[in-house]
Amino acid sequence: MERLVARLGEGVMAHSLAVFTRGGDLTREGGSIEELLESAPASLKQLLARMGHGEGTGNPPVLIENFPSDGSSRSEAAAAPLLAAVRALVARRAAAMGVVGPGRVPLDSLRHRVPATA
Repeated sequence: MERLVARLGEGVMAHSLAVFTRGGDLTREGGSIEELLESAPASLKQLLARMGHGEGTGNPPVLIENFPSDGSSRSEAAAAPLLAAVRALVARRAAAMGVVGPGRVPLDSLRHRVPATA
């Protein structure tokens, strides 16, 4: 992440998601991502806070199951929570940028405009 920050600036952190795998192991043991992070090293907590995943933000890191026990494929098990997190990130960033819309972000407001060539 530090290489990205060095090249793109600290703002890249607001456009990043932390993804933890093997979520099924954690939930089968009765744990939660919040409980796991309580005992995380300070450096991980600082990184997550820079990404907007700090305590009290209501924005926990993404927890996916990459070894599903229900017979679904790995990609099926991981896709729904990951896509939901990406949609939430886009919505948060759109709100922070002042972009408004009925439940979605107008693509024109996020797309880099390339000048037409003659």
